[in-house]
Amino acid sequence: MELNLWEEIKIKQEELERLVATKKTIRDEEVYRKSLELDDLVVQVMRKKIGQIDFKDTLRA
Repeated sequence: MELNLWEEIKIKQEELERLVATKKTIRDEEVYRKSLELDDLVVQVMRKKIGQIDFKDTLRA
């Protein structure tokens, strides 16, 4: 699943870059929505990574 999220992030990032290239401003609503979608995917990956950390071991140090 993680690989799929990374692939989705790459695809969304490419879509966003193409969209920004066609718009005069980054404040365009469509650009903003695509940016939020990309942010959401990155947050999903980070949450998954944090869930893999064993905090019991880090607290012993």
